[in-house]
Amino acid sequence: MDIAIEITGVSKDYPGIKAVDGINFSVKKGSIHGFLGPNGAGKSTTMKIIAGILKQDEGKIKILGLDTLKERERTTHMIGYLPETPPLYENMVVEDYLTYVAKINGVRKSNLKQKVTETIEKTGLVAVRKRLLSNLSKGYKQRAGIASALVFGPQVIILDEPTVGLDPVSIEEIRQLIKDLSKECTVMLSTHQLYEAHQLCTDITIINKGKIIESGEIGEVREGFKTRQVIKAIVNLWNDELKNNFLKEFDAQDIEVNYEGNNIALKIFMSDKRDSRAQVSEYLVKNNCNLLALEEEELDLNDIFKIATAKGDVK
Repeated sequence: MDIAIEITGVSKDYPGIKAVDGINFSVKKGSIHGFLGPNGAGKSTTMKIIAGILKQDEGKIKILGLDTLKERERTTHMIGYLPETPPLYENMVVEDYLTYVAKINGVRKSNLKQKVTETIEKTGLVAVRKRLLSNLSKGYKQRAGIASALVFGPQVIILDEPTVGLDPVSIEEIRQLIKDLSKECTVMLSTHQLYEAHQLCTDITIINKGKIIESGEIGEVREGFKTRQVIKAIVNLWNDELKNNFLKEFDAQDIEVNYEGNNIALKIFMSDKRDSRAQVSEYLVKNNCNLLALEEEELDLNDIFKIATAKGDVK
């Protein structure tokens, strides 16, 4: 398996605060890797260290196999970094700004115009390429920020909270842009929006209080936190008596009741991981609940995040 980013034993201290504490994780080449954690967890510090903006106090980072301290110049040009607030020169025209960014990042003059044009097309900035950055909407400014991280041809893109503060339409557009970018390079993005991670990411790393809690493919992380089976059943009949009898007969912790049209959706939280679908189905049929559907439900990413940031053990 090719690794784009490898972090080993990295720590960073600020006065009185250990922002990052001996963290270890890796980002697969070609993946969209979500970096999750609450505010103040160490996400931005870690991403700045990876991008070469900050220097770690301890540990090692490799970008495509190259040590960022020993090969600083080479690895810096392998990474495109966009902080939460894009550092745009708002008195410049979009095209001129991207040309400037490409120049200072070493794009050859013979290739400059083509690279800028390709980036403008790729990031959906064609309609505003001649406009001042100060006159752009927040969504277009974010696109321009992503374009500036992309224009010199990096192999790894690091995005810090790329959709924060955007309207719903702009959020969907930026998400699609990120998916398109992942076809050409590795994308690492930080977020505390769990829906966004679920929509975009193939892999996630969860950080809390400067320590890595869990890292890996979303499915594997979900399975690792699964301590009980969750069953969803669609029925036409359900009441307190049926619920009470169910809880007496089964080792269940809780049953959530929701309504889907004329049907009743039961979310049944069993007490352990054993597969109880056959027994639950039999109970619902025997008690004339008119069972329409029954399936095991995957653990929600929101639940994983809550469990992960609440637990004390780390990787």
